[in-house]
Amino acid sequence: MLELIGNMDDLNTTESPVVIKVGAFDHRTKTHLTVSVVEAIVTGVNKAPQIFIAESDNYKGTGLERLQI
Repeated sequence: MLELIGNMDDLNTTESPVVIKVGAFDHRTKTHLTVSVVEAIVTGVNKAPQIFIAESDNYKGTGLERLQI
């Protein structure tokens, strides 16, 4: 699945932590990332010393609320 992104090796190093922002949300189509996509990304950056999952507040509510869902 991550082959579509390309060049993940540039991000998958032991030198830098990785932040994954999961909020790819389109209010018109109601599409968003699934847990399985986030898991695939986390698996793809297996060399990172730390991996953070992040979300931001927007008109739909707080990031914390959406991460809990």
